[in-house]
Amino acid sequence: MHTSVFLLAALAAAAPAPEDKAPAPAWDLELPNLPNYALTFQPPVVAKGDPPVAYRQAARYEWTGNDLRIATLTLARDPEFKTKYAAEALKKEGAKEIMVDKKSGWMREPRGEGIEKVREFILPLADDKAVVIEGRANFREADIQKLAGQLDLDAIAKALDKPPRKPGAGK
Repeated sequence: MHTSVFLLAALAAAAPAPEDKAPAPAWDLELPNLPNYALTFQPPVVAKGDPPVAYRQAARYEWTGNDLRIATLTLARDPEFKTKYAAEALKKEGAKEIMVDKKSGWMREPRGEGIEKVREFILPLADDKAVVIEGRANFREADIQKLAGQLDLDAIAKALDKPPRKPGAGK
């Protein structure tokens, strides 16, 4: 009898605490469902201040097949984007302009080789709002463009008007 009590106590100790759950989406948005990719959210990052002026949350798409394909989709607001992601600044560093839903996005030159290869696409939504898609390994430029084309950019821009909700706050 003592063994079963010990076993139950050990199982209870091994069970994840409620705060160990995977982070939830910070805004009520429908992100694209990519077949054969697992979607997980990273915890939101919020700058100090009341209200905060900079915040972001990343969602990670990871290929579930026998290949290394990873995309990180970051929704962000930051006053520094006005200069950091200005068209002239991105052109100057050699980024290529790509239109998505009548908006100019910017594909930076890939960094790294093979499985270390990283491609970054920046899609400014306003002076202080942007979507950044980073493709790693075999997540190609065409895959990034396809993902960007499936986003509801108006809904994302509207959601970014407010900071992400606190974990566990619900809808």
